[in-house]
Amino acid sequence: EESAALPNPAPIAYFYCARDNTELERADPEEILRSIARQLSGVDEETPIRSPARKKHHEVKGKAFHTRKLNKEETVELILSLTAENPATLVVDALDECDPLRRHELLEALDEIVQRSTSVVNVFVSSRDDSDIVCRLEKSPNLYIDAQDNSKDIKNFIIVEVENAIQRKRLLNGQVSLDLKRSLID
Repeated sequence: EESAALPNPAPIAYFYCARDNTELERADPEEILRSIARQLSGVDEETPIRSPARKKHHEVKGKAFHTRKLNKEETVELILSLTAENPATLVVDALDECDPLRRHELLEALDEIVQRSTSVVNVFVSSRDDSDIVCRLEKSPNLYIDAQDNSKDIKNFIIVEVENAIQRKRLLNGQVSLDLKRSLID
């Protein structure tokens, strides 16, 4: 059992979505939610699996030899159990890479978790401005960042990296003309 004497840290669960034919689960709303649930189920390798996850595992496994995967509703309920007494932060990066025909399922599930959780659950989503996502999140706090917002930082990074590559002789053995250096930076 979990120790009542030790406060549990507020966990962070992170998922990076990707539309990749070799990793189809990275765009599947149910797999994304299951990954979040797994991350919330244990703090680290030293910490045992939290009791709501143990109970759900035994319930789902039943008499079957293999444990079946939780469906979306079961996963949402598990996440709600795992966040019942502890705040949590859920991060979904590159939401626009989630299956466009199914990402509404993920957004609805995240909404349900935020609305029904008995403790604070913060959700941070990063995405390109796909119309369905913009429409769905229009009433949520938004911070828009585009290439113009960090162009100076990018330019400074490029200048420093080109300088370092020349000085360390990793670029044309350090034999780079001023014109070529400017061209590379541009």
